[in-house]
Amino acid sequence: MRIRNKSSHLSRGVAASLVLVGASLPETSTGAITPASEVIINATFNNTADGVLENFSLISNSIGTPSWDNATGQASMSIDEASSGAVGCVSDGSFNGSQFSAITASLTIAGITDPDGQPTNNGHWAGLTGNNNQLWNNSEVAGGSDGWALGIRFLGGVVNFVYDNVSGNEVIISPLGSYTLASLQDGYTVDYRFDASSWEVCLTGITGSVDTTGSWPAAFDYTTLTNDSSVFASMVYQQANEAG
Repeated sequence: MRIRNKSSHLSRGVAASLVLVGASLPETSTGAITPASEVIINATFNNTADGVLENFSLISNSIGTPSWDNATGQASMSIDEASSGAVGCVSDGSFNGSQFSAITASLTIAGITDPDGQPTNNGHWAGLTGNNNQLWNNSEVAGGSDGWALGIRFLGGVVNFVYDNVSGNEVIISPLGSYTLASLQDGYTVDYRFDASSWEVCLTGITGSVDTTGSWPAAFDYTTLTNDSSVFASMVYQQANEAG
């Protein structure tokens, strides 16, 4: 199983934009979300030092032979028996959430090769997290202000905007429609915008998905990010039927 990341771009600011950015980027967003201006993390995985905090590292549950190649942006895993292997990447660099009144993020997955079919168990997830040592669905284990994760999850033909923290494990904030396996494996881009009053998620390249905006749930709001001095970008894929 192989996943190829094309780019992660994060910003910040009085409004912020992963790419990660913050108040006013001189570029267009791939979705309907206008990027903020100050680039926090910009990784294109092109084997060239031309980004911002562009180094990412492997994150996994150590099942099978998980690996991460930062030069190409490829995560892979292989095992010859049914398993619950999970593999992905997490940014080495982070940013202080308290410095930004808004954050925009754009994450692009160039493609997924999985001969065993769909992601299973905890699915395929991409988003932001408060730590760099726990899989997104175990983020509460990190504890304190670091024990959270926020992003989209693909599982069982459905896309959801989800969070994980001490108040709830893998909780759905909002459904984002459906997906076809072909459109997921062909690659996609997800654009986020977060601020104190609302969130917005736009997906490009996923058949059946819908762009959605809404208010924060009581158990997870924007103060989760502003209370954290080290916010990371991450991606994880889990396949319980991996066999080759």
